[in-house]
Amino acid sequence: MMPKRPVLAVTAGEPAGIGPDLVLRLPELAPEVRCVAIADRALLADRAAALGLDVRLADYRRDRPAPAGALEVLHVPLAARRKPAGWIRPMAATCSPRWTRR
Repeated sequence: MMPKRPVLAVTAGEPAGIGPDLVLRLPELAPEVRCVAIADRALLADRAAALGLDVRLADYRRDRPAPAGALEVLHVPLAARRKPAGWIRPMAATCSPRWTRR
């Protein structure tokens, strides 16, 4: 049996900021840990496509880790419709606290 990988769970921060971009790079920066993003899955997929990143997103399941190299996502939907990166919207700011409570 393979040893359990330690879990690194991180919120994506402000949806219009750089946080989602940084979270998407976790699997390449820390391949030895189980990387979990607490964020809106569609937001991460859109940002990965915009940045040209080939990131495997997997649904987070506590009892079933995704393969090494994948970014697991604990999906918490955005409170407001998504806007492009850098487009500040007050309703989107409610995501950071909601993601933290997860």
